Amino acid sequence: MIKHRPFNNKIVVRIIAMTMFIAFLTACDPYNDSDLCSNPIEVTGAPATGYIVIPKGGIDPSLIASEYAEKYGSQIKIYIVSSSFFAAEMGTDVLSHLQCDSRIAAIEYDSVVTIN
Repeated sequence: MIKHRPFNNKIVVRIIAMTMFIAFLTACDPYNDSDLCSNPIEVTGAPATGYIVIPKGGIDPSLIASEYAEKYGSQIKIYIVSSSFFAAEMGTDVLSHLQCDSRIAAIEYDSVVTIN
């Protein structure tokens, strides 16, 4: 005869808590593919092939640049990283994700400016 263990509510509660935690982490992913924002950051300046990406204060631009380079590979070419911004060429898919990244303060076209 097979003996059955009594039902353990603690296991069910732990499974539900873990499921909710995973759902929370997915929703908080700053570049989650599943849902782009409804209010993307506007790209300012004269249109050009490159972009200057300025993170919000206290956020390391090299961290964001390396995350996007790892995630998007050849779709993004980062050519400058400084203590306050990074500059890159990228496709519209990558740009649309950056525009919705909550860590980004501003995005500008990287264009040549002349003074006459």
